[in-house]
Amino acid sequence: MAIASISRENAKALLDFCRKHGLENSFFAVDHGAYFGANIGKRGTESFAKCIHFLEGCDPDKDEWYDNAHTRFGGDDVGEFLPVSWLEIIFERAEYSNKKMFAVNFGKRQVKLVT
Repeated sequence: MAIASISRENAKALLDFCRKHGLENSFFAVDHGAYFGANIGKRGTESFAKCIHFLEGCDPDKDEWYDNAHTRFGGDDVGEFLPVSWLEIIFERAEYSNKKMFAVNFGKRQVKLVT
């Protein structure tokens, strides 16, 4: 199992983007880096907008992301939709008000929010 996480600050920016655009899902991906994100519109058009937050050590502009992502998540590309409600949990429930990271556990058969 692998855990992917971003800071609370980045999770809030992602949640705000999703709410602004009425999105029900965000996503986690491993392709050219490893990151949480959301997007709208068609790439290459004015309607396209995105919000991307790379995992520490997995930003292709800063890191040796391929080895870091490969070690953590295997060699294949990954793409998984995640409900926006998972982001909301850490901001709307009092018991998570001190949580510093938004984290998701990726197992062989199950993906779940780390609470």
